[in-house]
Amino acid sequence: MQKPIEVISRFKSALRGYGLAAVLLCMIVGPTVARLIRMHTSEPPSPPIDAPPESLHFGTAWAQPAFQWDVPIKNKTDRDISITRFATSCTCTLVDPPSLFLPPHTTAVVSLTLDLTKAANGDESEFTVQVVPQFSGSQREVTPTWLFRGIVRRPLLMVPTEISYTGADRIVRGKSAGTKHVRIIPQLELLRLDIRCNSDIMQTRLETPAAHSSEYLLSITPTTSLPNGPFTANIDIVAVLPNGESLPAVVLSVMGVVEPDARPIPSIVTLFAEDLQSVHDVPLILLSQTGSPFYVIEARSKQGLIQVAGIQPEERTHHELDVAFNAKAYGTINESIFVTVCSARDQSLETIEIPVRGYVGPVQVRNRSSP
Repeated sequence: MQKPIEVISRFKSALRGYGLAAVLLCMIVGPTVARLIRMHTSEPPSPPIDAPPESLHFGTAWAQPAFQWDVPIKNKTDRDISITRFATSCTCTLVDPPSLFLPPHTTAVVSLTLDLTKAANGDESEFTVQVVPQFSGSQREVTPTWLFRGIVRRPLLMVPTEISYTGADRIVRGKSAGTKHVRIIPQLELLRLDIRCNSDIMQTRLETPAAHSSEYLLSITPTTSLPNGPFTANIDIVAVLPNGESLPAVVLSVMGVVEPDARPIPSIVTLFAEDLQSVHDVPLILLSQTGSPFYVIEARSKQGLIQVAGIQPEERTHHELDVAFNAKAYGTINESIFVTVCSARDQSLETIEIPVRGYVGPVQVRNRSSP
Protein backbone atom coordinates (compact mmCIF):
# COMPACT_ATOMS: atom_id res chain seq x y z
CA MET A 1 0.00 0.00 0.00
CA GLN A 2 1.27 3.49 -0.99
CA LYS A 3 1.81 6.00 1.66
CA PRO A 4 -0.32 9.14 1.67
CA ILE A 5 2.75 11.33 1.14
CA GLU A 6 3.69 9.46 -2.06
CA VAL A 7 0.12 9.79 -3.46
CA ILE A 8 0.10 13.54 -2.86
CA SER A 9 3.51 13.91 -4.51
CA ARG A 10 2.40 12.06 -7.63
CA PHE A 11 -0.78 14.15 -7.81
CA LYS A 12 1.23 17.37 -7.70
CA SER A 13 3.48 16.09 -10.50
CA ALA A 14 0.46 15.31 -12.65
CA LEU A 15 -0.95 18.79 -12.07
CA ARG A 16 2.36 20.33 -13.12
CA GLY A 17 2.23 18.26 -16.33
CA TYR A 18 -1.34 19.30 -17.13
CA GLY A 19 -0.51 22.95 -16.43
CA LEU A 20 2.41 22.86 -18.85
CA ALA A 21 0.20 21.27 -21.51
CA ALA A 22 -2.47 23.93 -20.96
CA VAL A 23 0.10 26.70 -21.36
CA LEU A 24 1.37 25.18 -24.60
CA LEU A 25 -2.21 24.79 -25.90
CA CYS A 26 -2.97 28.43 -25.17
CA MET A 27 0.19 29.54 -26.96
CA ILE A 28 -0.75 27.54 -30.05
CA VAL A 29 -4.54 28.06 -30.23
CA GLY A 30 -4.82 31.45 -28.56
CA PRO A 31 -3.92 33.69 -31.56
CA THR A 32 -6.35 31.84 -33.82
CA VAL A 33 -9.19 32.16 -31.31
CA ALA A 34 -8.42 35.84 -30.80
CA ARG A 35 -8.48 36.43 -34.57
CA LEU A 36 -11.86 34.68 -34.90
CA ILE A 37 -13.26 36.75 -32.04
CA ARG A 38 -12.10 39.97 -33.70
CA MET A 39 -13.68 38.89 -37.00
CA HIS A 40 -17.05 38.22 -35.41
CA THR A 41 -17.11 41.28 -33.16
CA SER A 42 -15.84 43.86 -35.68
CA GLU A 43 -18.32 46.02 -37.64
CA PRO A 44 -19.34 44.77 -41.13
CA PRO A 45 -18.05 46.73 -44.14
CA SER A 46 -20.21 49.72 -45.05
CA PRO A 47 -21.17 51.04 -48.50
CA PRO A 48 -18.68 53.51 -49.99
CA ILE A 49 -21.42 56.08 -50.67
CA ASP A 50 -24.15 57.49 -48.52
CA ALA A 51 -27.33 59.55 -48.75
CA PRO A 52 -28.49 61.58 -45.72
CA PRO A 53 -31.36 59.90 -43.86
CA GLU A 54 -33.49 63.06 -44.14
CA SER A 55 -33.28 62.89 -47.95
CA LEU A 56 -35.08 59.52 -47.97
CA HIS A 57 -38.41 61.09 -47.00
CA PHE A 58 -39.91 63.78 -49.22
CA GLY A 59 -42.70 64.60 -46.80
CA THR A 60 -46.19 65.35 -48.13
CA ALA A 61 -46.79 66.27 -51.77
CA TRP A 62 -49.72 66.65 -54.14
CA ALA A 63 -50.32 63.88 -56.66
CA GLN A 64 -48.52 64.85 -59.87
CA PRO A 65 -46.78 63.03 -62.72
CA ALA A 66 -43.34 64.68 -62.36
CA PHE A 67 -42.47 65.51 -58.73
CA GLN A 68 -38.79 66.55 -58.38
CA TRP A 69 -36.70 65.49 -55.38
CA ASP A 70 -32.96 66.16 -55.03
CA VAL A 71 -30.71 63.73 -53.18
CA PRO A 72 -27.06 64.46 -52.23
CA ILE A 73 -24.77 61.43 -52.55
CA LYS A 74 -21.38 61.44 -50.79
CA ASN A 75 -18.29 59.34 -51.49
CA LYS A 76 -16.96 58.44 -48.02
CA THR A 77 -13.76 56.75 -49.24
CA ASP A 78 -10.25 57.74 -50.35
CA ARG A 79 -10.82 56.28 -53.83
CA ASP A 80 -12.86 57.07 -56.93
CA ILE A 81 -16.36 55.59 -57.08
CA SER A 82 -18.11 55.04 -60.41
CA ILE A 83 -21.89 54.43 -60.49
CA THR A 84 -22.94 53.02 -63.88
CA ARG A 85 -26.70 53.17 -63.31
CA PHE A 86 -29.46 53.44 -60.71
CA ALA A 87 -31.89 50.50 -60.53
CA THR A 88 -35.40 51.40 -59.38
CA SER A 89 -38.24 49.23 -58.13
CA CYS A 90 -40.81 50.74 -60.52
CA THR A 91 -41.03 52.63 -63.80
CA CYS A 92 -42.53 55.58 -61.92
CA THR A 93 -39.03 56.86 -61.09
CA LEU A 94 -36.35 58.49 -63.25
CA VAL A 95 -32.87 59.36 -61.93
CA ASP A 96 -30.84 62.22 -63.42
CA PRO A 97 -28.01 61.87 -64.16
CA PRO A 98 -28.41 58.15 -64.92
CA SER A 99 -24.73 57.50 -64.04
CA LEU A 100 -22.31 59.25 -61.70
CA PHE A 101 -18.56 59.57 -61.02
CA LEU A 102 -17.52 60.59 -57.50
CA PRO A 103 -13.91 61.50 -56.62
CA PRO A 104 -12.80 60.80 -53.02
CA HIS A 105 -14.75 62.64 -50.31
CA THR A 106 -16.97 64.56 -52.72
CA THR A 107 -20.72 65.01 -52.87
CA ALA A 108 -22.95 65.19 -55.96
CA VAL A 109 -26.69 65.76 -56.24
CA VAL A 110 -28.98 63.49 -58.26
CA SER A 111 -32.56 64.42 -59.06
CA LEU A 112 -35.43 61.96 -58.77
CA THR A 113 -38.51 62.49 -60.92
CA LEU A 114 -41.39 60.65 -59.26
CA ASP A 115 -44.77 59.94 -60.82
CA LEU A 116 -46.86 60.35 -57.69
CA THR A 117 -50.06 59.61 -59.60
CA LYS A 118 -49.09 55.93 -59.26
CA ALA A 119 -49.76 56.05 -55.52
CA ALA A 120 -52.79 54.18 -54.26
CA ASN A 121 -56.15 55.86 -54.68
CA GLY A 122 -57.59 57.83 -51.82
CA ASP A 123 -57.28 61.36 -50.48
CA GLU A 124 -53.96 60.39 -48.80
CA SER A 125 -51.71 57.42 -49.46
CA GLU A 126 -48.08 56.38 -48.96
CA PHE A 127 -45.68 56.30 -51.90
CA THR A 128 -42.49 54.22 -51.73
CA VAL A 129 -39.80 53.42 -54.27
CA GLN A 130 -36.49 51.60 -53.91
CA VAL A 131 -33.33 52.92 -55.59
CA VAL A 132 -30.13 50.84 -55.78
CA PRO A 133 -26.90 52.26 -57.28
CA GLN A 134 -24.96 49.84 -59.49
CA PHE A 135 -21.16 50.16 -59.37
CA SER A 136 -18.64 49.61 -62.14
CA GLY A 137 -17.86 45.93 -62.72
CA SER A 138 -14.24 46.44 -61.67
CA GLN A 139 -15.33 47.69 -58.23
CA ARG A 140 -16.37 45.21 -55.57
CA GLU A 141 -18.30 47.38 -53.19
CA VAL A 142 -21.06 46.93 -50.65
CA THR A 143 -24.20 48.12 -52.43
CA PRO A 144 -26.58 50.39 -50.50
CA THR A 145 -30.34 50.18 -50.90
CA TRP A 146 -32.28 53.41 -50.47
CA LEU A 147 -36.02 53.40 -49.79
CA PHE A 148 -37.63 56.74 -50.60
CA ARG A 149 -41.06 57.39 -49.17
CA GLY A 150 -43.61 60.10 -48.64
CA ILE A 151 -47.30 60.90 -48.35
CA VAL A 152 -49.27 61.73 -51.48
CA ARG A 153 -52.39 63.85 -51.24
CA ARG A 154 -54.98 64.01 -53.97
CA PRO A 155 -56.80 67.33 -54.22
CA LEU A 156 -59.49 65.68 -56.36
CA LEU A 157 -61.17 62.29 -56.44
CA MET A 158 -62.62 61.21 -59.80
CA VAL A 159 -65.24 58.60 -60.60
CA PRO A 160 -64.39 56.95 -62.94
CA THR A 161 -60.62 57.48 -63.03
CA GLU A 162 -60.35 56.99 -66.82
CA ILE A 163 -62.58 57.09 -69.90
CA SER A 164 -62.66 54.35 -72.55
CA TYR A 165 -64.28 54.30 -75.99
CA THR A 166 -63.49 50.69 -76.84
CA GLY A 167 -65.50 47.51 -77.35
CA ALA A 168 -69.19 48.31 -77.59
CA ASP A 169 -68.38 52.01 -77.02
CA ARG A 170 -65.97 52.33 -79.96
CA ILE A 171 -66.49 55.35 -82.18
CA VAL A 172 -67.70 55.25 -85.80
CA ARG A 173 -65.94 57.85 -87.91
CA GLY A 174 -68.27 60.66 -88.92
CA LYS A 175 -70.84 59.69 -86.31
CA SER A 176 -71.36 61.60 -83.08
CA ALA A 177 -69.84 59.66 -80.17
CA GLY A 178 -71.65 59.26 -76.90
CA THR A 179 -70.98 61.73 -74.10
CA LYS A 180 -69.44 60.32 -70.92
CA HIS A 181 -69.44 61.89 -67.47
CA VAL A 182 -66.92 62.06 -64.63
CA ARG A 183 -67.76 63.03 -61.06
CA ILE A 184 -65.05 65.24 -59.52
CA ILE A 185 -65.03 65.46 -55.73
CA PRO A 186 -62.67 68.09 -54.20
CA GLN A 187 -60.83 67.14 -51.02
CA LEU A 188 -60.28 70.76 -49.94
CA GLU A 189 -61.85 74.16 -50.42
CA LEU A 190 -61.45 75.44 -53.99
CA LEU A 191 -62.00 78.64 -55.89
CA ARG A 192 -62.62 76.82 -59.19
CA LEU A 193 -61.47 74.04 -61.52
CA ASP A 194 -59.68 74.72 -64.82
CA ILE A 195 -60.02 72.14 -67.61
CA ARG A 196 -57.34 71.83 -70.31
CA CYS A 197 -57.51 69.46 -73.27
CA ASN A 198 -56.97 69.23 -77.02
CA SER A 199 -60.18 70.55 -78.57
CA ASP A 200 -59.36 68.75 -81.84
CA ILE A 201 -59.84 65.44 -80.00
CA MET A 202 -62.65 66.12 -77.56
CA GLN A 203 -65.02 68.71 -76.21
CA THR A 204 -65.57 69.16 -72.47
CA ARG A 205 -68.19 70.86 -70.33
CA LEU A 206 -67.88 71.43 -66.57
CA GLU A 207 -70.92 71.81 -64.35
CA THR A 208 -70.23 73.62 -61.09
CA PRO A 209 -71.55 72.22 -57.81
CA ALA A 210 -75.18 72.68 -56.97
CA ALA A 211 -76.33 74.14 -53.69
CA HIS A 212 -75.15 72.25 -50.60
CA SER A 213 -72.77 70.19 -52.75
CA SER A 214 -69.05 70.38 -53.60
CA GLU A 215 -69.18 67.88 -56.45
CA TYR A 216 -68.40 68.90 -60.05
CA LEU A 217 -69.59 67.03 -63.15
CA LEU A 218 -67.35 66.88 -66.23
CA SER A 219 -68.90 65.89 -69.58
CA ILE A 220 -66.60 64.55 -72.33
CA THR A 221 -67.50 64.15 -76.02
CA PRO A 222 -64.95 63.09 -78.69
CA THR A 223 -65.04 65.08 -81.93
CA THR A 224 -66.30 63.56 -85.19
CA SER A 225 -63.04 64.37 -87.00
CA LEU A 226 -60.89 61.77 -85.26
CA PRO A 227 -58.97 59.57 -87.73
CA ASN A 228 -59.46 55.81 -87.90
CA GLY A 229 -57.61 53.65 -85.43
CA PRO A 230 -56.77 53.81 -81.71
CA PHE A 231 -56.34 57.15 -79.95
CA THR A 232 -55.28 58.38 -76.52
CA ALA A 233 -55.58 61.80 -74.93
CA ASN A 234 -55.26 63.45 -71.54
CA ILE A 235 -57.46 65.98 -69.83
CA ASP A 236 -55.66 68.15 -67.27
CA ILE A 237 -57.87 69.16 -64.35
CA VAL A 238 -56.31 71.99 -62.33
CA ALA A 239 -57.60 72.83 -58.87
CA VAL A 240 -57.31 76.54 -58.00
CA LEU A 241 -57.23 77.41 -54.29
CA PRO A 242 -59.10 80.40 -52.78
CA ASN A 243 -55.81 82.39 -52.71
CA GLY A 244 -55.40 81.89 -56.48
CA GLU A 245 -52.67 79.23 -56.24
CA SER A 246 -52.95 76.47 -58.87
CA LEU A 247 -52.17 72.94 -57.73
CA PRO A 248 -50.46 70.38 -60.01
CA ALA A 249 -52.85 69.10 -62.65
CA VAL A 250 -54.74 65.86 -62.07
CA VAL A 251 -54.68 63.88 -65.31
CA LEU A 252 -57.74 62.07 -66.65
CA SER A 253 -56.84 59.58 -69.39
CA VAL A 254 -59.13 59.06 -72.38
CA MET A 255 -58.59 56.19 -74.82
CA GLY A 256 -60.59 54.62 -77.59
CA VAL A 257 -60.85 53.23 -81.11
CA VAL A 258 -62.31 54.91 -84.18
CA GLU A 259 -63.54 52.52 -86.86
CA PRO A 260 -64.46 53.37 -90.46
CA ASP A 261 -68.03 54.25 -91.37
CA ALA A 262 -68.06 51.51 -94.02
CA ARG A 263 -68.35 48.28 -92.05
CA PRO A 264 -67.30 45.01 -93.74
CA ILE A 265 -69.66 42.02 -93.44
CA PRO A 266 -68.19 39.55 -92.63
CA SER A 267 -65.32 41.21 -90.76
CA ILE A 268 -63.03 38.30 -91.75
CA VAL A 269 -63.39 36.62 -95.15
CA THR A 270 -62.95 32.83 -95.17
CA LEU A 271 -62.09 30.96 -98.37
CA PHE A 272 -61.53 27.20 -98.86
CA ALA A 273 -60.96 25.23 -102.04
CA GLU A 274 -59.67 21.75 -102.82
CA ASP A 275 -57.81 23.28 -105.75
CA LEU A 276 -57.94 26.33 -107.99
CA GLN A 277 -60.33 24.55 -110.33
CA SER A 278 -62.98 24.49 -107.60
CA VAL A 279 -62.60 28.07 -106.33
CA HIS A 280 -65.85 29.93 -105.63
CA ASP A 281 -66.45 33.62 -104.94
CA VAL A 282 -67.44 34.77 -101.46
CA PRO A 283 -69.62 37.89 -101.13
CA LEU A 284 -68.30 40.83 -99.09
CA ILE A 285 -70.71 43.61 -98.14
CA LEU A 286 -69.62 47.13 -97.17
CA LEU A 287 -72.36 48.86 -95.16
CA SER A 288 -72.44 52.50 -94.00
CA GLN A 289 -73.05 52.63 -90.24
CA THR A 290 -74.24 56.24 -90.43
CA GLY A 291 -76.48 55.77 -93.47
CA SER A 292 -74.24 58.01 -95.57
CA PRO A 293 -73.63 57.05 -99.23
CA PHE A 294 -70.07 56.34 -100.38
CA TYR A 295 -68.08 55.14 -103.40
CA VAL A 296 -65.69 52.19 -103.62
CA ILE A 297 -62.51 53.46 -105.27
CA GLU A 298 -60.32 50.35 -105.32
CA ALA A 299 -59.62 47.03 -103.61
CA ARG A 300 -56.15 45.52 -103.55
CA SER A 301 -54.59 42.40 -102.09
CA LYS A 302 -51.69 42.75 -99.67
CA GLN A 303 -49.75 39.75 -101.01
CA GLY A 304 -51.41 39.53 -104.42
CA LEU A 305 -53.19 36.23 -103.66
CA ILE A 306 -56.77 37.56 -103.65
CA GLN A 307 -58.90 39.06 -106.40
CA VAL A 308 -61.88 41.35 -105.80
CA ALA A 309 -64.66 41.90 -108.33
CA GLY A 310 -67.94 43.79 -108.41
CA ILE A 311 -66.63 47.32 -107.85
CA GLN A 312 -69.24 49.78 -109.14
CA PRO A 313 -68.53 53.56 -109.32
CA GLU A 314 -71.88 54.37 -107.79
CA GLU A 315 -73.04 56.33 -104.77
CA ARG A 316 -74.59 53.83 -102.34
CA THR A 317 -75.01 53.19 -98.63
CA HIS A 318 -73.84 49.61 -99.17
CA HIS A 319 -71.74 47.81 -101.77
CA GLU A 320 -71.44 44.08 -102.50
CA LEU A 321 -68.09 42.75 -103.72
CA ASP A 322 -66.93 39.27 -104.74
CA VAL A 323 -63.75 37.87 -103.19
CA ALA A 324 -61.85 34.81 -104.49
CA PHE A 325 -58.38 33.24 -104.74
CA ASN A 326 -56.32 34.04 -107.80
CA ALA A 327 -53.93 31.77 -109.67
CA LYS A 328 -51.04 32.48 -107.27
CA ALA A 329 -52.81 31.16 -104.18
CA TYR A 330 -51.69 27.84 -102.72
CA GLY A 331 -51.66 26.25 -99.25
CA THR A 332 -52.68 28.07 -96.07
CA ILE A 333 -53.62 31.67 -96.75
CA ASN A 334 -53.24 34.55 -94.25
CA GLU A 335 -53.96 37.59 -96.37
CA SER A 336 -55.60 41.00 -96.24
CA ILE A 337 -57.44 43.14 -98.74
CA PHE A 338 -57.44 46.91 -98.55
CA VAL A 339 -60.61 48.63 -99.77
CA THR A 340 -60.52 52.40 -100.31
CA VAL A 341 -63.86 54.19 -100.12
CA CYS A 342 -64.82 57.84 -100.60
CA SER A 343 -67.60 59.61 -98.70
CA ALA A 344 -70.16 61.25 -100.93
CA ARG A 345 -70.83 63.81 -98.17
CA ASP A 346 -67.39 65.37 -97.70
CA GLN A 347 -65.22 63.49 -100.23
CA SER A 348 -63.01 62.11 -97.45
CA LEU A 349 -61.15 58.85 -98.14
CA GLU A 350 -60.98 55.80 -95.87
CA THR A 351 -58.98 52.61 -96.34
CA ILE A 352 -60.38 49.50 -94.67
CA GLU A 353 -58.23 46.44 -93.99
CA ILE A 354 -60.17 43.16 -94.15
CA PRO A 355 -58.39 39.91 -93.15
CA VAL A 356 -58.73 36.90 -95.46
CA ARG A 357 -58.11 33.40 -94.12
CA GLY A 358 -58.32 30.11 -96.00
CA TYR A 359 -56.70 27.21 -97.79
CA VAL A 360 -56.35 26.09 -101.40
CA GLY A 361 -55.02 22.65 -102.31
CA PRO A 362 -52.85 21.58 -105.23
CA VAL A 363 -54.28 21.20 -108.69
CA GLN A 364 -55.86 17.76 -109.05
CA VAL A 365 -55.01 15.79 -112.20
CA ARG A 366 -58.22 14.03 -113.21
CA ASN A 367 -58.08 10.79 -115.27
CA ARG A 368 -59.99 10.96 -118.51
CA SER A 369 -61.98 7.81 -119.36
CA SER A 370 -60.81 6.10 -122.55
CA PRO A 371 -63.28 6.11 -125.48
